[in-house]
Amino acid sequence: MAGGADAAYINEEKFGIKELTSDLEILASKMDKGQVFRGLLLINEKANPNYNIDFLRRMYTEEGKDRFTVRTMCWDIHNKVVPHHHLIEMWRQKWHPRQ
Repeated sequence: MAGGADAAYINEEKFGIKELTSDLEILASKMDKGQVFRGLLLINEKANPNYNIDFLRRMYTEEGKDRFTVRTMCWDIHNKVVPHHHLIEMWRQKWHPRQ
């Protein structure tokens, strides 16, 4: 399920603020350099009670406010929602696929 995601946070693999910060910095750097224009994070809502989807959305929104926009959604496979999995999608500022 995590194929193509820039980072995946699942309950089978423990993570903390250092990993979250590092992943954010790597993605932001790639966007700043024009290497990527969109980023995806996969989050299992049971992965960490403190670093949940809302925390990650707020973290990426705050840290990327002049660099990329952020939105969240449920993971959808064949028009079926996969329980407990969410995506955070980031778009580089001044670029959108519909432009």
